[in-house]
Amino acid sequence: MIMRFLRRSVFIVLAAVLLVGEGLANSDSEKVVARLTEVNNRIISGLVVLKANGALDAQGALSLIQTEASSLMDFNKLTRQAMGKHWRKADDTIRTRIIDLFRVLLEVTYAKVFAKYSGQIIKVIEAKTLVHGDIAVIMEVSDGSKAAEIEYTFSPNEDGEYLVGNIKVEGISLIANYRRQFSKIISAKGVEGLAEKLESMTASYLPK
Repeated sequence: MIMRFLRRSVFIVLAAVLLVGEGLANSDSEKVVARLTEVNNRIISGLVVLKANGALDAQGALSLIQTEASSLMDFNKLTRQAMGKHWRKADDTIRTRIIDLFRVLLEVTYAKVFAKYSGQIIKVIEAKTLVHGDIAVIMEVSDGSKAAEIEYTFSPNEDGEYLVGNIKVEGISLIANYRRQFSKIISAKGVEGLAEKLESMTASYLPK
């Protein structure tokens, strides 16, 4: 269920993250876009090289994601939000384990998407500062026949660095979808059961 949702939506999600365009209105937004543009340039160059060398597969893309794209994501916040009320039930050890496993799950899924990258058309529709200083960047992604709207919410971490803390695809929150799935697993098997589920989904990619 979790993987099916990602496979439907993450292609547009990742394409939008990769190809953020022009500068925005205020200094914080400009910094967000400048960083995204810098990461974008390195990722696109990496994809071109992988493709030219016949290495644009999930494994090659995974290495690129771990080096570049993952730096844009706040995996701690994403995991905390995905677990919702169940976060309080977990001790620090299990929280760390789930954060690490959730990160691997997202990276692996994204890698499969990167391997199919073909250069979607992206444009920024709007950027705005939300309450508490979060920045929302709304984008349109088109493959020539279909268009979808993506909204990224960037939140400052403890160091003041803006990272992706939520993503909406056509108004549907990716994290809210995970929260529903995680809640079902935790209700049935507990927090440890969620960790075991994530581990089984990512086992072949975990360090030996």
